Amino acid sequence: MSSRGRTAAVVTAAAATLAACGVRDPNITSAPASRTSTTQPAPPPPRRALTAEQINRQDRPPERMLRRQRAAAAARPMLPALPIRAGGVTISITGLAADHATTVLRVSRGHRSRAHALGVYERQLRRYGDPGVAYTVRVTP
Repeated sequence: MSSRGRTAAVVTAAAATLAACGVRDPNITSAPASRTSTTQPAPPPPRRALTAEQINRQDRPPERMLRRQRAAAAARPMLPALPIRAGGVTISITGLAADHATTVLRVSRGHRSRAHALGVYERQLRRYGDPGVAYTVRVTP
């Protein structure tokens, strides 16, 4: 065997050995034999659907906050009915006062007098059984 033949045999044997070990020659364009596993990992178990009770329980506010909210609603029975339009007057919520406890109401009198607008406001308080102590009233034209 000539030296050229021996060199070719050594190179071929070396390439075969490297290929068997998973080493790839960048000069060879053929795809290497795959040595990865053909098995896939098991899928995760299906998630259990949550009931409405379980979902609602996640965001349940503390009892102390609920008591405070009920007390605030009891002190303002007219609040859920707003805005109210009666006698040419509109009563609406403007915001919350700086003390964070008093609701600011706007009484828009339209073309009516201030006395008429305040009279409508007081009648609405009586209608809803609201003492009116939790509001600050601003009469606007």
